[in-house]
Amino acid sequence: VDEYLHLNFDFVITVCGNAKETCPIFGGSVKQHLHIGFEDPADAVGTESEVLEEFRTIRDEIKRDFKTFYTTYLK
Repeated sequence: VDEYLHLNFDFVITVCGNAKETCPIFGGSVKQHLHIGFEDPADAVGTESEVLEEFRTIRDEIKRDFKTFYTTYLK
């Protein structure tokens, strides 16, 4: 992270489910910190098809939520 501290960012977005509580705040120049949390599909248990479905569900949630982010903040 230190190599990016000299750069300016409009957004820093954390995405893992517990990142908001456990990850340190990025200390660089950031206009806005956001948290868009998702469960980690690597934690899924079940048959191969059930685990695959969990990955697909999280993929779809990421697509949906970042589309919302885009239309809310960037458009």
